[in-house]
Amino acid sequence: MYKNSGQSGLDIKRKRTTVVYALFWLSLFIGVAVVTKQCFELQSKAMTPGRNKQVEVNQANYRLYDTSTTTAPAAALAADNTPATLAKTKNSFRVRVGIENNSSAFTSVSTGGFNHTCSIDSHGKPYCWGEGTYGALGRGSTASSSVPVAVDMSGVLSGKTIKQIAVGDWHTCAVASDGKAYCWGYGVTHAELGNGTMSQANSPVAVATNGVLSGKTVKRIAAGFDHNCAIASDDKVYCWGDNGNG
Repeated sequence: MYKNSGQSGLDIKRKRTTVVYALFWLSLFIGVAVVTKQCFELQSKAMTPGRNKQVEVNQANYRLYDTSTTTAPAAALAADNTPATLAKTKNSFRVRVGIENNSSAFTSVSTGGFNHTCSIDSHGKPYCWGEGTYGALGRGSTASSSVPVAVDMSGVLSGKTIKQIAVGDWHTCAVASDGKAYCWGYGVTHAELGNGTMSQANSPVAVATNGVLSGKTVKRIAAGFDHNCAIASDDKVYCWGDNGNG
């Protein structure tokens, strides 16, 4: 049965507050206008999956542009939330505030999960969203989320980046920068996590490398309903989990 658990990640929330205080002192002789104080505060959350995915922006920088003479000024008059003095003689002027968003983009998305989706950003960080039952999101708990949340990188994935990610039924697996496979979520019935136990993991655990994967690295991984398969550095395929249908 299909269940909408927020796996689409379409939850856009915006909250913006702009406060601008300007004191203009006009000289009768030279007509100089000075902006003495400008404060800009912006809080924004824009979470949509895909190429232009923005993870979360809580505080963005702004830049000031003089648009009196050109529609697209070549350089900013001030940047990084700093105040600016704009001098003008005998004419009016306009100020444009440009928001600088430095958030990274998603480079890949895996949507094969029953009720959850996972992705990797341009920095190699994994994010998941949807139903968190059995720890499928890898966030360290079983909480669900309608927007992307970061996978727990404080344990076995500390200091590593993610190269590829694959979602299964109630579990997720990934290949890290060290060439090893890691899984999280449900593994109680069919040992889907590949760590030698039949257990649940709310955070990533390492797939065992003391058996057939000893001395090998993992190149690619695919997650099925209750099993997973990986292509290793010897170009052979290794699988674990449910073998009910061969």
